[in-house]
Amino acid sequence: MDAVVSGDDVEQPKPDPAPYIKAAGLLEVAPGLCLAVEDGQLGVQAATSCGMHVARVPAPSVLTLEWLQAFLP
Repeated sequence: MDAVVSGDDVEQPKPDPAPYIKAAGLLEVAPGLCLAVEDGQLGVQAATSCGMHVARVPAPSVLTLEWLQAFLP
């Protein structure tokens, strides 16, 4: 991982987009060029509200490279 952001790194937790905005900033990438991988509705709301693409993981067991590639342009 090039950057890790946790709830301790921001003042506002999900569904506020602050965690995702901070992560994009650390990566020096515009949020619209990012793919957020989420397993919960609050995370999906947070990532979507800052313009990120979102892949909702129904269960950790399906999280494979092939599964993620289906969400990339």
